[in-house]
Amino acid sequence: DMFTPTTISRFTCHDNGAVYGAPDKRFDGTTGVDDLYICGTDQGFVGIVGSIVSGISIANRYCLRA
Repeated sequence: DMFTPTTISRFTCHDNGAVYGAPDKRFDGTTGVDDLYICGTDQGFVGIVGSIVSGISIANRYCLRA
């Protein structure tokens, strides 16, 4: 198996076949569906640490409300 920028673009909708980078960034994590939030490396932070920071950010914002 192999992948090219064309297959990445087709299956992930990433701009120009880039490995990272969703076309729509949702820094606040909202999706339009009640109690469904999005986080991860495509939402403004890059790499493994960025994914962790994104998840912590969304958890702090929505899940750990007092």
